[in-house]
Amino acid sequence: EIMPSLVGSEMCIRDRVKVKAGLQQTDLTGAKLMQTAFSPNKPLLRLNECVSTSEQNEQSGYMQILAGCMVGIRNPRAHDSDWEDTEERSLQLLSFANHLMERILVSEKVDY
Repeated sequence: EIMPSLVGSEMCIRDRVKVKAGLQQTDLTGAKLMQTAFSPNKPLLRLNECVSTSEQNEQSGYMQILAGCMVGIRNPRAHDSDWEDTEERSLQLLSFANHLMERILVSEKVDY
């Protein structure tokens, strides 16, 4: 069954962001965690230099995508035992989670 892997991949994303951003000692989770870590105004994890409009758009867009994944992908599957996805959708979501994890891993921790 793919569902446990899918929920696990989203929890792995959450945990990796929390550790890399240095937010382990906070109660931040889900969308709020992603918004805090990837905020385009004062990012803790930076995907690029955030200088040009395009770079700022990328930072903001991935912040929104990651926050949306916590709400729209992880939460329904983690909190609704009757939630079911097709095998095809599950594989698509796992591939998407893999892409997001790659972006997290190459992000740069910013110390203020």
